[in-house]
Amino acid sequence: MRGSAIATSVLALALLAAPAAAQPRGDDDSAALVEDGRRALKAGDYGAAGKALDQALALNPRRIEAYVLRAAVFAAKGEPTRGVAIMRKARALAPDNDDVAIALGTQLVLAGEAAEGVPLLEAAAVRVPERYEPHALLGHHYADAERWRDAALALEAYQRTRPAALAGEDDRHALDLAEAYLRTRRAPAALTLYEGVVRRHPTWMSARLGQAWALAAIDCGKARPVLRRLAADPKAPATVALVDGQCALATGAAADALTLARRYLTAEPRSAAGLALVGEAEAARGDLTAARAALTEARGLEPDRARYAVRLARVLRAAGDHAAAVAELEPITVAPDSVDYRGYWLELGEALVAVGRGPAMLDRLQAALATAPDDAELGTMVGGAQLAAGDHAAAAATLERALANVADGGGALTRARLSAALLAIGEAALARGDAAAAEPALVRADAVASGPAVWRALGAVRLARGDAAGAVEVLGRAAPATADVVTLILAGRAQAARGDVAAARAALAQAVTALLVAVECDRCTPAAFAAQLADLAVTTPWRTRAGPG
Repeated sequence: MRGSAIATSVLALALLAAPAAAQPRGDDDSAALVEDGRRALKAGDYGAAGKALDQALALNPRRIEAYVLRAAVFAAKGEPTRGVAIMRKARALAPDNDDVAIALGTQLVLAGEAAEGVPLLEAAAVRVPERYEPHALLGHHYADAERWRDAALALEAYQRTRPAALAGEDDRHALDLAEAYLRTRRAPAALTLYEGVVRRHPTWMSARLGQAWALAAIDCGKARPVLRRLAADPKAPATVALVDGQCALATGAAADALTLARRYLTAEPRSAAGLALVGEAEAARGDLTAARAALTEARGLEPDRARYAVRLARVLRAAGDHAAAVAELEPITVAPDSVDYRGYWLELGEALVAVGRGPAMLDRLQAALATAPDDAELGTMVGGAQLAAGDHAAAAATLERALANVADGGGALTRARLSAALLAIGEAALARGDAAAAEPALVRADAVASGPAVWRALGAVRLARGDAAGAVEVLGRAAPATADVVTLILAGRAQAARGDVAAARAALAQAVTALLVAVECDRCTPAAFAAQLADLAVTTPWRTRAGPG
């Protein structure tokens, strides 16, 4: 479909272009021959078109529109090199003519000389943004080069500028635009375009595949029935099994994923993609050794494909070998507009954090997040690096934003890291005697991901602020049998502040016992010592210390 869309753009450039104002019109015979050539080209009679245009140029070698049309004939016949040659002649005659620049750039791109042709088209797109032709050609060129963000921008510009006469070709261009949306994580927009094309052209397999791919990116549960129907079509490619396998993984059906991967490998036994799916399915089933073997083989088959390195690194991290994951990923360079960019930085970033190198790489990790600031997983990774670097305020801000973008039911790691950052903020405020500043951070930590460390710090804050009842409530969440010494002492002080001497005695006695066990004081008399200390703590006036101890 892409080649057809490009060919249509080339012909439209020639057929709809107005005569260049600066060109000498010459005699009427050459003008008539140009119109004969235009009509023949429109009718698809390339032989007659070429003959008429050659005659027109013989009569008037300065008639620019004849060059443009003649080049279009060459392109339509699959001879872009000859189109380049004739447009170079036109360029020499009219170096500032936009029709000539666009036609020459087009012929160069079609002839495989993109290094020269693309800059001509890009300059024309800036100079005359209302011209649709360079946008169309650039959009498809960018798509071929997998420059998906650029492809989307160019094809959107084409949609805004193309003449009504070309509306019938919109669906051919829409396929590349939809793919660009899908590749830049705009699956809903891609799905809308694909569904429209499928309604109008139900036999276009590329549109049906795109529709299924986009649906898989949004909701694998809904996509799997669509993928199964596609797989039953004899015209469907074997890659449907790969996408269905990925969806099977996403929905927890690891056994299905493994079956689909093996089915695909029966047709394509040396497929890196098939082996990678085997590896991911084995990892989901818990066999990390088999997963590593399959992904290592996939990596060897296509060493330049970052996605297989990323998937292998994920398995290495799951096995606890973070250093190996770093070694696998760090030598690779992944462009920001690559579909693998997000996954690459997510896996590398988490591995770097795990081996203690997150703080040193923080600038690069933040740059990766800047490409998708609302990505919850990237935000969680960067927040972890900031936390490791000791920048607790920045970590809390990053992780709060990440948590806001977490899908329902997820975000356990985001919550844990956010709670840790808030706890550190609260403890720092508590240590400097600012209990009022500490409490909001600790209350938020308690709400995000509570636990013994948060209870201890929040209990200390409430005790410092005179809220003995609040301290008792939060400190009492820890089971006495498992509570640490500091928590038990704080609980005893809180109970004493409330006037509950018996409860205070019990908590402090447990604290002493726990302390003596911790230091292995075999010759001590814990019961007598605990009773004396409890009496002293309850009956002696003392000031609450603004700290966790």
